Amino acid sequence: MNREALPTSNQPLMSATAIPTIPVGTTYHRLENGLEIIVREDRSAPVVSAQAWCRAGSIDEGAWMGAGLSHVLEHMLFKGTSTRGAGRIDQEVQAAGGYMNAYTSFDRTVYWISVPNTGATVAIDILCDIFQNATLPAEELVKELDVIRREMAMGNDDPSRRASRGLFETAYKVSPYRYPIIGLPDIFNRVTREDLVSYYTQKYAPNNCFFVVVGDIRPEAAVAQIREAFATPSPRNPSKRHPAKLWKRLRSNWGISTLPGTSPICVIRRPRFSTYWPLCWAADVRPGCTGRCAKRRGSSTRSMLGFTRRVPPVFSA
Repeated sequence: MNREALPTSNQPLMSATAIPTIPVGTTYHRLENGLEIIVREDRSAPVVSAQAWCRAGSIDEGAWMGAGLSHVLEHMLFKGTSTRGAGRIDQEVQAAGGYMNAYTSFDRTVYWISVPNTGATVAIDILCDIFQNATLPAEELVKELDVIRREMAMGNDDPSRRASRGLFETAYKVSPYRYPIIGLPDIFNRVTREDLVSYYTQKYAPNNCFFVVVGDIRPEAAVAQIREAFATPSPRNPSKRHPAKLWKRLRSNWGISTLPGTSPICVIRRPRFSTYWPLCWAADVRPGCTGRCAKRRGSSTRSMLGFTRRVPPVFSA
């Protein structure tokens, strides 16, 4: 690699004006209740991938911080809804020839179903259903809590995970990033079903979620289906994850620029292997440039060359 070609700490990776707000071929919709929908038609293969994102992860658990509630919900949402009993969702996805899974990270929980194009309606319907009508059955919760305890034990036996946890506990003495996504056993073991229901009701509000549908679909049909499914729910006020003091603490590391007709753009002007990326996620900064990214279930490790994000007015300089 030609190291001289890399940007310095005083240079952005690329011009902010070169980053399209919405990629070509992609449509963005925001419903009246705040739910966002991103759709991209791609007929290169007869498959569809539908994702439902909730902007709630381990750093958003508030009074339950360290309990791993976001991760527990990840295990529970496919366990049944008011219209689909336990096991029904698995049966429908398999009958459609699809595959489903989910993951939890610091600032998000994501559920996805990939199916042949003939199963797109089923996949979207299931995701809309679990985001609004999950029943979180008590008998299934007991089983899944035991599954998570075994996951914790496996993590304790993995040197790389223990080292990663030690790094975050050392680097973040106050920030919620110090808590493992899966939770701490002593706090996790005090979680009740009532806690889980309360957290689900608070965080899985339409204005705290968005859907992504990509593949061999008709975009207008996908949007219409999601719009109809969320016709009743009204927006709620999920608790904020990033107080204004976080912005003040980070401003010395951020460069501010403004594009005509837009809110300010914040660009992290840091060289390779930035140690600031977890704070960027906490401040709702998303990678707007590029970089090598290694992902695994339940965590993200990023070596980013730069971050770009339109900043909400509350963070304006």
